[in-house]
Amino acid sequence: MYIYPCALFLVLFFFFCSVCVFSQFFYGNGMLSLVLSPIYFYNNINNIRLPGRTVTHMTKKEKLLEQIEQSRFQPLNQGSYDLCQDYMNSINSHDPTDLSRLLFYEGEYYFKSGGFSTALNHLSRFLQSPGLGSLGQLEALSYLISGRIYGFLGQESLAVNYFLQCQSISVAADIRHEYISSSLALCCSYQDLEDYTTALHYCELARSKAGDDEMLQQLTAVFRAIIYCKMKQFEDAFPLWSTAKDFLRTHPDTPVAPCIWNLSLRLHEYRQEPDDFSHSLLELLACISNDDFLNNVWYFFDICNFLFDTSRYSELKQLISTLSERVTTPFSFLPYRLRKYALACPGFYPSRQDYLMACDDYMNLHTTYLEEQRLSKIYGLAYMEQLQEAKNTSEMFREKSRLDQMTGLLNKYTVRFLIEEDLAHKTSPAPSAMLLIDLDHFKQINDTLGHLAGDNIICQTASAIQNYFKKSALCGRVGGDEFVIYLPTVTDVSSIMLQAEILRQEIFHKTSQQNITITTQASIGVAFSSAAYHDYETLFAAADKALYRAKSEGRNRVVVTD
Repeated sequence: MYIYPCALFLVLFFFFCSVCVFSQFFYGNGMLSLVLSPIYFYNNINNIRLPGRTVTHMTKKEKLLEQIEQSRFQPLNQGSYDLCQDYMNSINSHDPTDLSRLLFYEGEYYFKSGGFSTALNHLSRFLQSPGLGSLGQLEALSYLISGRIYGFLGQESLAVNYFLQCQSISVAADIRHEYISSSLALCCSYQDLEDYTTALHYCELARSKAGDDEMLQQLTAVFRAIIYCKMKQFEDAFPLWSTAKDFLRTHPDTPVAPCIWNLSLRLHEYRQEPDDFSHSLLELLACISNDDFLNNVWYFFDICNFLFDTSRYSELKQLISTLSERVTTPFSFLPYRLRKYALACPGFYPSRQDYLMACDDYMNLHTTYLEEQRLSKIYGLAYMEQLQEAKNTSEMFREKSRLDQMTGLLNKYTVRFLIEEDLAHKTSPAPSAMLLIDLDHFKQINDTLGHLAGDNIICQTASAIQNYFKKSALCGRVGGDEFVIYLPTVTDVSSIMLQAEILRQEIFHKTSQQNITITTQASIGVAFSSAAYHDYETLFAAADKALYRAKSEGRNRVVVTD
């Protein structure tokens, strides 16, 4: 009678064990791919589902978010871009968090597809958006991706600055994955700058967060051994190498393999072991594939430098040829860097004519590379200037607040961001409309009755705007007595002018206080988007010009721009 309960217990026990093993394998590889590629491969455990687990009542937006998260760890294809477009069509265009998340996903997509300047444009806008409050991990990843782009384009100082920003955010938000990634990215950057003492420091910071994860411990140990080799401290590297080889024998498919073969090449060269050197090089070449190129790109270029510095030109030619054959990537920096190595490698080209053709090709690549450098520097420097200014004035914290505290309308930073994003993603041929509202003689009211009376009028005006436009438009307060209303799609221009006139009448009223009659009235300037007014600045300037005309023509009226 106890046979069946016992059998059931054993079945459940082995099922539990198998799930635990699967989970350990899955999480371990996810974390390691993050560390090997301090760019965007990270494992968000909150988004992982074990087989058999189902979630019901998911909205369309939630399903798309899940699909996007899953696609981020797969090779890039047209479906990746289509998911971003579907997500854009499903979100609330009035929600800064939704729009901020879209900017990150689009920026990551363009990075993976090789559009560095476009990626930086999106990521820069994401980092300046007012919807970052709940997106700390994506904020850290944006700094990582931007830093990698600057590193690829040879702008080490900007790269280091962005990695430090990622590290700072990771510490504040207690995000372990991004902290390890940024520390190892800084370790790589300082190795490229030949500052090995600082590189060791960041390697140790990464190791301190590795915990009891054996693969992470091995990775940071091999990083440390490679740095010892570069410092000519080979005897310090040998014990770490011995442990790494033991680990590789028991884990032949580990993502750490390229890093271990990197170390092996250096130590076989030091020991003058040509056969073992050749074997390690073949093993390293076997690690090269298109799918995981971003994971291992730093190791490959690091070995290119090593082979060139040690005058191993035949091996360098072999590595360059294998990279060129196996990696079909849109990244302009790859052919540029490989062609640069090839031109410096004696005997790489069989004839003078081939060499001269390669020189011409290199000059064309150099022009493209310099242009990407220039564009990336613009985004990087512009953002760093804004960041510094925000720190000096504490403006950043006010910008993060979405609402104007007095009126409950969107504040000027948030409403501008939302309008900019709507115009940037606009696909409808129908124009958008912007209404700029300014209270007439408001300073006189403040001076006569005091600021409390003035604040009351501001709130009454905001209430009128909310009651009439809130569901169909973006409404914000952009100055002391100045408001903006933005309607994304206008099918009837005359109806907008009618609505503006009704609002003007709603605002107009007379009240008596302290035996003084107060007249509240407003001037309204209206502008519609067009080829000439296609972004926030030009559309706002057009509405402001119409508002100026309304003031100069006697106030308390609605004027549309020419």
